[in-house]
Amino acid sequence: MSTEPPEPPDAPVGYKSPPKHSRFKKGQSGNPSGKRKGKGSCQLHFDPFDVLAKVLAEPIQVTKNGKSKNVSLFEAFVRKTSEAALKGDSAARKDIIKLIGQLPKSDVIGEDDTLAESEEMVIELRKTRPFKPGGTVNG
Repeated sequence: MSTEPPEPPDAPVGYKSPPKHSRFKKGQSGNPSGKRKGKGSCQLHFDPFDVLAKVLAEPIQVTKNGKSKNVSLFEAFVRKTSEAALKGDSAARKDIIKLIGQLPKSDVIGEDDTLAESEEMVIELRKTRPFKPGGTVNG
């Protein structure tokens, strides 16, 4: 059932015509111990943000006030940095302020717009009475 016609017994041996006994057998690889197929989980192209998000979402066990609970790695990082900032670590304080600055405004303020209303009032007051350094509040 091969597409090639059978070779005559006295076929020439030479360039592109190896002897019949030294040819590859049907179904046999030319390089049996060659490159192995890799695993499917090994990715050559990856998104570093996906890897970071996956790592930060992993749960870890934290003990607080003698009680253990599982929190995400990101939450533990934020808690530890906040504690360091409260103890006076200026680098931790800058990190927390930078993190708060990257949050959407609605997450920082909350659902009620009380802070936004007070900001509007301050803007209106500044329009009517410009700020003078060293000046008094009432006048």
